[in-house]
Amino acid sequence: MQVDISSCDYIVDLDFPHDPIESTHEPRYILDEKTWERVTCLPFLDARHSSRLTRAFWIPSQMWQSRNRFGDYCLLRNRESVERKIEKIVRAHSTA
Repeated sequence: MQVDISSCDYIVDLDFPHDPIESTHEPRYILDEKTWERVTCLPFLDARHSSRLTRAFWIPSQMWQSRNRFGDYCLLRNRESVERKIEKIVRAHSTA
């Protein structure tokens, strides 16, 4: 089930900056810094642009891992809607 993105306080977005893919139904939310704030991001292996050998066998070396490409897997927060809700909670507690 899909919902209107404007009703979301948080979303998870996967972005591959070296090979960006964008469409009408799936824009690159991570780039919309006016609306979305990065809460936390983790690297996510881009299997299409990484060597099969380095994906299959992990060797703890920088040279080995440099053959893999990674994207950003991020939790994004809707700045406006979350701030509005925080302000509402603060006002409710200050009048109590």
